[in-house]
Amino acid sequence: MIKVKTFNLQKARIEQGYNQSEVSKKIGLNTASYSLIESGRVNPRPKTARRFCDFFEKPFSELFEVVDVSRVK
Repeated sequence: MIKVKTFNLQKARIEQGYNQSEVSKKIGLNTASYSLIESGRVNPRPKTARRFCDFFEKPFSELFEVVDVSRVK
């Protein structure tokens, strides 16, 4: 499972001067989905996580982490 580093994702967006609506359009998500991912309430699919990384030009490890679901209780 891919988990969002919510502070880092929000920080990347703000540093680059975008609002959630602008980013969501540029990476092909609706604004509600973007908001849920950025807040950490929904985990993105791998392809979606990669689109975030490509858009913000950030390494995966800066915006996301992989969680071993077999260890989550």
